[in-house]
Amino acid sequence: MIFVPRFRSVACLASLALLPTACGVTPSPRAADRVVVPSGPAVIDFVDPARVPRLGVGTIAQDSPQVHLTYPTLADAPALGRGLRAWLRRAVRDRVAAAPRGAGKQEVGQRAVNADWRLVAATGDVLGVRLRLGELTGDGWTNGFSTFWYDRPGAALHPSADLLRPGGLATLADAVRRLVAVRRTGVAPSLITPDPELFDSLTFTRRGDLVVELDDPRIGATERIAVEIPAASAAALLSDLGRRAQAAVRASVPEATTPPAGQRPAPSAAAAPRGGSAVDCAERPCVALAFDDGPGPYTASIVQIMRRYRACGTFFVLGGNAVARPDLVRHVHASCGLVANHTWSHRDLTTLPPSEIADQIRQGRHAIGTVTGTTPALVLPPYGSADARTAAVARELGVTLVRPDVTAGLADPGAIAERALTGARRNTIVLLHETRATVEALPKVLYGLARRGYIFVTVADLGG
Repeated sequence: MIFVPRFRSVACLASLALLPTACGVTPSPRAADRVVVPSGPAVIDFVDPARVPRLGVGTIAQDSPQVHLTYPTLADAPALGRGLRAWLRRAVRDRVAAAPRGAGKQEVGQRAVNADWRLVAATGDVLGVRLRLGELTGDGWTNGFSTFWYDRPGAALHPSADLLRPGGLATLADAVRRLVAVRRTGVAPSLITPDPELFDSLTFTRRGDLVVELDDPRIGATERIAVEIPAASAAALLSDLGRRAQAAVRASVPEATTPPAGQRPAPSAAAAPRGGSAVDCAERPCVALAFDDGPGPYTASIVQIMRRYRACGTFFVLGGNAVARPDLVRHVHASCGLVANHTWSHRDLTTLPPSEIADQIRQGRHAIGTVTGTTPALVLPPYGSADARTAAVARELGVTLVRPDVTAGLADPGAIAERALTGARRNTIVLLHETRATVEALPKVLYGLARRGYIFVTVADLGG
């Protein structure tokens, strides 16, 4: 799947005519509410985030339980990032609190929460953000969607239900109840109630049709169920914000699918890892400093510090972040830095079936290669987790899995520096996360290792 410059998600939906004029049907008044007009697959267009000025990426991460959440930020609209961060923190807290008490260490270790995002609108005064929140339990991964709408004039982040006029939620619930019954979705119609949390992911197609995504386990949904309300019918349900959001989605679809010349070179067909040094690490003591989870708010500072010490490094970036901040990826690539793959959305690969492992690696490679022109051959598995299935998929894709020798952790700057300096040995890989604490610790790490005679190289320079 190609993720730039336009994203698409296809779901088999059905259109429900709420009004007599919808879809050219003129039923009797009593039959109007029962008319179901099947439609073809509806397409939700996702906006290329690189085209949104001053867009950034925020991250919430921890290792136990495994939590990795990303969300968009806007430099000129801080309420967007604050609101999304607060919602994600609550969601994680609720899920961790729901974990069974007294679970064994192995069971607890298998719990994880992951979130990534797409933009569904980014034009004018309205920005739409669709979050995918995944949770790993003993039964595997479950995924849910929540779409939020940021209103620039009001500097407020709105849940999807705010797209509807007063009373509109009840009308929409009635329509969806009838539709899921007719379409035999497996959802009990009686469970479809006008609950804002149930209708937490509303967006629009490029035609203006209202798309309702249902994935709440309370209604027995085991996978994403989506229904579509034609634009003509949806008009009567929308609030002022809803009408502006609908217009923003229509206006946000890029007219051209070709990126500006020089902005995004196509990935090379067979690219070798790009090293940053001609040093022979068999003759001289080398150490490879690696950074993961970027690009993000600390990438530029890390590059600047590395330049000050004339040091090369390896940046294992997430595909989703690379798509949002290609400028930072190019900045690393142009400096003495090797850009490598940290998968698309930071899910523990050992918890996924082989097809999804491959998808995570491929999507990350494509996003990075599209920006740099060099398809990365190195992959750092999230959380350092890899098993025989992961290794088999990597061999099939022709990529090399990287395992760091030292991981400096997410602690305070002093602890990060101490762990890096204590653990570093000749020809080892020292992994640091892209955090504020790492930025503060990095000068001490570089100074200490340089005094011990180490040469700073990329992971590729170590020769495996």
